[in-house]
Amino acid sequence: MRFILCYILGKEQVWEEIIGEDAMNVRLSEICEETDLTDDDIMVFDKDQQW
Repeated sequence: MRFILCYILGKEQVWEEIIGEDAMNVRLSEICEETDLTDDDIMVFDKDQQW
């Protein structure tokens, strides 16, 4: 599975593509530790999901 993480850091929009659910969860935790963001501030999209 591929995921897109979207968040705003300062005045910049950040988009990251992550492969794998475990990797996504690890990266989500890293972002929260490195910034003042919470997991509620980060949008996660399943890139493989069809609409």
